[in-house]
Amino acid sequence: MDAENARSDHRRTVHHGMTPDGERLASNAERADPMLWVWTLAGCLALGALRWIWQHAQ
Repeated sequence: MDAENARSDHRRTVHHGMTPDGERLASNAERADPMLWVWTLAGCLALGALRWIWQHAQ
């Protein structure tokens, strides 16, 4: 809650308690792509499979 308090203090002192136009707060969890780890794992597995195929084809 320290960040929330700092944001409230800043808004009260700098912006006279008003919300700046277009402000939207989002947590890091909202911004992160929830499937990113799946795509990363799939890419690593695909590269590993291609490497294995390449090595055994020679």
